[in-house]
Amino acid sequence: MTSLRPLGLGSGPTHKAVDRWGRTWDIWFEAAGLWSYYGWSSPYRRLTRPLPSASQPVGADLAVVLPGQAALAIECKYTDDLSYVVRDGYHQGMTYLAELAEVNRLAAVAVVGPDGVVPLGTRTMTALGSIDLVPSATLAAWVTTAGSFDHA
Repeated sequence: MTSLRPLGLGSGPTHKAVDRWGRTWDIWFEAAGLWSYYGWSSPYRRLTRPLPSASQPVGADLAVVLPGQAALAIECKYTDDLSYVVRDGYHQGMTYLAELAEVNRLAAVAVVGPDGVVPLGTRTMTALGSIDLVPSATLAAWVTTAGSFDHA
């Protein structure tokens, strides 16, 4: 992994990572900017563009992107309220999945909650890709597994 810039300064991905197959992935923190960076058309922006008030693009807390091919989005919910982690996380995660699946052949999303709140990981497959509920301690394993897209 290579750092491209400090977090919170500038635009674009903050890191690049090369996987075991030699593919270079862009890593984003606060990923709303990926739409303009890649020149992709966000369904949300298309929907809201005609409205009188300016809309902001939606974006996951973290994203790992192999542009046009595959994208992983991670939504972090740090609270003791499991219903908030699951319900609000699911709503946001499905939005990211729908957006990313439109411009990437493969997409997956993880909603991450605290270990004591989210006792085990669960997955469901949708027509767009997988969405997982993940305890924070297993996030690295999720990225490794989801990033290989062995389940696709």
